[in-house]
Amino acid sequence: DQKALDLLSRPGKAASGLSTEASDEMKQQIHEFQYDFDAKFDELHEGKLVMPPPSNVSGPGAAMAEIPFSKLSAGPKVNSELDSEEKKDHLLKSSPSFFKGWQDRIVVLKDRKLKYFKTEQSLVPSGVINFDLFKCYVKENEKDPCIFRVGIEGNDRIFEFKAASPDSSAEWQQAIQFHIDKSEGFRFNKICRGVKKPWRFDNMSESQFKQIADTGDILLFRGSQ
Repeated sequence: DQKALDLLSRPGKAASGLSTEASDEMKQQIHEFQYDFDAKFDELHEGKLVMPPPSNVSGPGAAMAEIPFSKLSAGPKVNSELDSEEKKDHLLKSSPSFFKGWQDRIVVLKDRKLKYFKTEQSLVPSGVINFDLFKCYVKENEKDPCIFRVGIEGNDRIFEFKAASPDSSAEWQQAIQFHIDKSEGFRFNKICRGVKKPWRFDNMSESQFKQIADTGDILLFRGSQ
């Protein structure tokens, strides 16, 4: 009641100044409020309770306020394949040498890097396109939908890969574009200048190093000196 609130708000007055009757009444009110709050929160979370729009909200905001809480908190749907840790498959890669043509390669897409290996047993990749170090792009071959191209802005080299089907090629292009869009190279427009063959070594950006270090998947070696 008001007398109890007045006693609590006065400096130097302790809760002991409340009568036993007022104290019990306040405890009961607090208990009922807590119970009602917990029940309403559970209903909101389960989507059973629809939030009515405030009286001062109109237009699109009013319609949004009527959407169940669970629908709002769910967020956009994420393609689980794109969000996976690694995409790996056998692809044909076009050799820069005219006489070698298409060669079978193990292609791995992970951590904003596109790597290709000669065999499953290869420990060192034959090439690495790091999307964090340079701005890259991926395009479909207009003549053959099974073929897609990956390039580095500022470098003349074009990497061509051929999948088993147009659908597989489209999936690879979508996944690569997903990693490109998340990369530092794209966000900071890092054009490749002065580096002739940036794909020859598996370098990494600072954020990639921290990402690997956080997972503990890294070995540090100490020199002899």
